[in-house]
Order: sequence, then structure tokens, then C-alpha cells
Amino acid sequence: MQDLHTLLQKYDLLHKESAILNAAKTSIKIIKHNMEDNQIPLGSSKIGGLPDMPEDWAFPSYKNRSLSFWGNSI
Repeated sequence: MQDLHTLLQKYDLLHKESAILNAAKTSIKIIKHNMEDNQIPLGSSKIGGLPDMPEDWAFPSYKNRSLSFWGNSI
């Protein structure tokens, strides 16, 4: 939290520190690990890349372009 305090001080936001700290308490932290799709076990949680789908199912598209895949979790 010291890094946050330093940033708030740098950007003259110390008057918002309490509200920001309260918001941070309910947040989650995501740690990204770059991996090739073939290194991720089938059905595992992931962000980006391609989702695991049945072979006979087409990934959704719009105007002939695949939609973005944001993530899934198990």
C-alpha cells in the first residue's frame, strides 16, 4: 500500500485515499502468465487466446470477423 500512497501523493490525490483504499479492498488481482495454447490443459481458466470448444462448433463472428475472446474460468 506504500506504493499507492506514494502515487496518490505524487498526483495530489491524498484527499481521495480513503475512498480508493476502500475500492481496492474489493478488487481482485490477476497475474498474467504468457503460454502457448497447447501448454494450457483443456478446459482450464484463461484470458484471451481461443476458447476450448467442441470441434463441430464455430466461434462466434460478426461481419465475417471472429469476435474477441476475453476469458473463461472454471
